[in-house]
Amino acid sequence: MKTSVIRLDNSYSVGIESIDEQHKQLISMCNNLYLNCCKKDDISRDFFRQGVASLVSFMRYHLFVEEQLLSRIAFPEFHDHKEEHRKAVEYVNGCLVYLDTGEEARFKKSIPKIRDCILRHITVSDRKYANYIHAMNRYAPWHIKDTYLPVELFLG
Repeated sequence: MKTSVIRLDNSYSVGIESIDEQHKQLISMCNNLYLNCCKKDDISRDFFRQGVASLVSFMRYHLFVEEQLLSRIAFPEFHDHKEEHRKAVEYVNGCLVYLDTGEEARFKKSIPKIRDCILRHITVSDRKYANYIHAMNRYAPWHIKDTYLPVELFLG
């Protein structure tokens, strides 16, 4: 695989601390799966299944938090953004099929693509709502409560 580990920096920031931290966690999870794919020794199908299941659970939590925020601020592109979230989770879940069919090599190749999908979403789609929020703050200062929702709602 030619892709290397991605380190998020401020250029990926949307300017909302909890969302930025969650983005870092998502990329870290993808990077960990990627690094384990690059190891010479065999890593079990169960290891990858568990890693992807954790990634999907955290993605669902993060995407729900984002959707709550976008709903609360009446983001004009809310429904399109929510549909992108659905497709992202569907894509990641679809990669598990490779493990079910014994195509571990194909699954391993999909990990950088999963990470790139998440990065694209952060840098393109999430940038749109970040710009919207910053414009709102510029013209009508207000404060978004930057809180987490209970993660237990989304695991499982």
